[in-house]
Amino acid sequence: MAFSSNSRWLESVSSDDSIKLWNTSFGEVIGSLSVERDYIFYPNLEFFSDGKILSVCTSYKVIPWDIIMERVLGTVYYAGGSAFTISPDSSLFASLSGTVVKVWKIGKPPEQDLDA
Repeated sequence: MAFSSNSRWLESVSSDDSIKLWNTSFGEVIGSLSVERDYIFYPNLEFFSDGKILSVCTSYKVIPWDIIMERVLGTVYYAGGSAFTISPDSSLFASLSGTVVKVWKIGKPPEQDLDA
């Protein structure tokens, strides 16, 4: 689960193979993104700093979802990993796979690998 930076939105992974967007003021689901169960590996959810884009990280891809326009903004494929994070200014993405951390500038290939 993940809160937006202003706590207005909450994202959750549901048993019906979807990511749900909740309005925390009203406790209502206001959006949903279907994700294929075969590809979910303990999905990580994280909002970009603007609170309008949510990244869903599965075992081999990151799906940025514009929650205002309710559309996927493309998909970033990577070699897999067990964890990921986005920098506070939304300019960097990092993933952990085994003992290797990969760091990307958003929208570009990995720049560096770091030993964990």
